[in-house]
Order: sequence, then C-alpha cells, then structure tokens
Amino acid sequence: MIVGVGVDMVVIERMAQALQRTPRIARRLLADAEWLEFEQVKDPARFLAKRFAVKEAVLKALGTGLAQGISWQEICVQKTAAGQPYVTLQGQAARQAESLGIQHWHVSYSDEKAQVVALAIAEK
Repeated sequence: MIVGVGVDMVVIERMAQALQRTPRIARRLLADAEWLEFEQVKDPARFLAKRFAVKEAVLKALGTGLAQGISWQEICVQKTAAGQPYVTLQGQAARQAESLGIQHWHVSYSDEKAQVVALAIAEK
C-alpha cells in the first residue's frame, strides 16, 4: 500500500551557482557515504542536484519537509551495483517513516542537460 509520493525537480545550473556561492552547501546536504562519492565526481553540481532532488522527494513523501527535526544528512541516496538508486534513512527521518508504517522506498531520478527530476514512493 502506498503511504506517500513525492516529486522534485532541480535546475542543475542553480545548483552550480549555489555551490559557487556556498561551497559548504554540499557538506550540509550530504550524508557521509554520499560525501565520499561527491569528492570524486567529475560534475559536482549534477551529482548534488540528483541527491537534492531525491531527498526533497523523500521529504515530500514523508509529509514533513524539513520540519520535525529531520536533516538532509538523515537521508542517504546511494546506488546498487546495477546503478539503481535507493535511500536509507537515519535519525528522525527513520522514526517518521516508522511512524507511518513505511517498509519500503522506491526512488528514481532522471537527468537531462539542464535539470534533474526525482520521484519517491513510500510503501507499507
């Protein structure tokens, strides 16, 4: 049973501008595992835009946004060996998911030259 759905879209150039203005933004948005990957990517703005879009979609599916004490770093976006994205939640994000009875997350994103769109579906 679907408990929540979230969608988000990010313009990659806006993320590039944000990184230029505030280089620390990546550290504030990324979980430790994501940060390790971020340090090695060729296109940091695109990488960060993908992660940001998925995290926003997850927050929307949780129905909280960044309210209720949830931080960006509590949502970690990674990929399987086959390249399929998945999320793991920690802290308050995990507690909120548990309170909603969420057992599984389906996440996906697609990126083109200028933008990224992400979808998150929370399932009981």
